[in-house]
Amino acid sequence: MKHFFTLPFLCGFFTSFLTGMAFHGLVHLPGFLHRLGAGEAEIGILTGVMALTAVLCRPLVGWWIDTRGRRWTLLLGTWVTTLCAALYLTVDSIGLWIYVIRVLHGFAAGLVFSSLFTLAADLSPPERRAQGIGLFGASGILSVAAGGVLGDWLLSRWDYHMLFLVITGFAGMSIVLAALLPKGAAATAAQVTASQASGESDGTWTLLTRPDLVRIWGVTMGLSMGFTSYFTFLKTYLESHGEHRVGTFFVAYAVAASALRLFGGSLPDRLGRKRVLVPAMACMAAGAMVLSVSVSPSFLVGAGVLCGFGHGYAFPILSALVVERVRQRNRGRAVALFTATFDLGLLVGGPALGYVVEFQGYGTMFVVTGMCVLASLLAFLWFDRRTEPVSLAAGE
Repeated sequence: MKHFFTLPFLCGFFTSFLTGMAFHGLVHLPGFLHRLGAGEAEIGILTGVMALTAVLCRPLVGWWIDTRGRRWTLLLGTWVTTLCAALYLTVDSIGLWIYVIRVLHGFAAGLVFSSLFTLAADLSPPERRAQGIGLFGASGILSVAAGGVLGDWLLSRWDYHMLFLVITGFAGMSIVLAALLPKGAAATAAQVTASQASGESDGTWTLLTRPDLVRIWGVTMGLSMGFTSYFTFLKTYLESHGEHRVGTFFVAYAVAASALRLFGGSLPDRLGRKRVLVPAMACMAAGAMVLSVSVSPSFLVGAGVLCGFGHGYAFPILSALVVERVRQRNRGRAVALFTATFDLGLLVGGPALGYVVEFQGYGTMFVVTGMCVLASLLAFLWFDRRTEPVSLAAGE
């Protein structure tokens, strides 16, 4: 464990936490949009608009990561994130302006998350990569819980403008930490160029369509559907039952996921990625099913723990599978495509699940979500059953 907690790792960890607070503090945004007159379908579309931009910008972002460097791309991302957070203060109606902000926010997400998780892969030894990525990613999970609870507290005393001011402050602090990240902390542009000299890099289309990676893109979309269901619709689901606090779910979620990564993070590396992925995805699906039954505190805690267990293992496992199937000179592009696939799940899931809510209700929506998660897992296990768990990057 001591190996991970280097200065670059900790600097990246807290940069991730602060940008996560800026993004995940917006778990309350659906409530704000609902008050401005947006229906569930339009809220889903606004989620999808941000995700679409994040997906479309990923090829460019991946190229920047591999050529300009992780630190440069991350710094740009923190500046754009801060700008976006401040711009929410100017929204007073549902119109073109909120869509413009969501497009810009999607670009920020593409920059930040792709560079952060490439950095996490760089700083983790190959034999413990899932554990390292999991520990690094715990910063984002903690921000999910903290953002939910902080938002509950702020909205109980002030209004959404105060919430937007606070998340702007968190985003601004992330700029400082990103700037402090040592320039030699990870693979730099010069190192990548030297690596490329020994062979040509794979293009984005090649990585996107390689069969062994396509299977990972598919199951990642399934995982993202589970994430989309509670991140986008839990707020309005609770409000429809007279409950306004989402913190109960997200605290249980964060505690479960963080404890799992801290005390059991080495399990996927020791037992095998796919073996641990199965119960992880099953937990995610079960959590969605529990949400379909009740919004009582006990059910919210139970669903949060199950979803936390699922996301706590599944995301770093899939990240590690992507990284070990590509060479270092392609790592930025591959990680960018992986995070883009997660956003693609938001893009598809936001509007689709929104329409399910409008026509069939929240309960049906969460059941459909659970079924999508399980279906993506089964498809991955079947089509990937002959792929050997080898690392292409380990020997570089």
